[in-house]
Amino acid sequence: MLTSERGMARTGYVDVLMRCLKEAIGKQPQIFSPGTESLSFDEAWLIELIEAAARGDEASFAFLLQSRVRPHARRNMTFLASQISDQFRLT
Repeated sequence: MLTSERGMARTGYVDVLMRCLKEAIGKQPQIFSPGTESLSFDEAWLIELIEAAARGDEASFAFLLQSRVRPHARRNMTFLASQISDQFRLT
């Protein structure tokens, strides 16, 4: 994650988030294979969390975070979701 190369940083943040997600939410997240047409609840929740961070919607972000993430993991998830939203921002 400590790199000046944007592509490597993107991958790093996503990798760390996916590795710590099980501990953060207290269960194995359901992630469908690439190319699957539908989203799992866990995938939809992650997308909403990152989109809330991207648009600066602090109320929605806090609600999503507190609804699923254990208190001890909230700070790290906040950082990771915010970094991912910044790294993948199109504008």
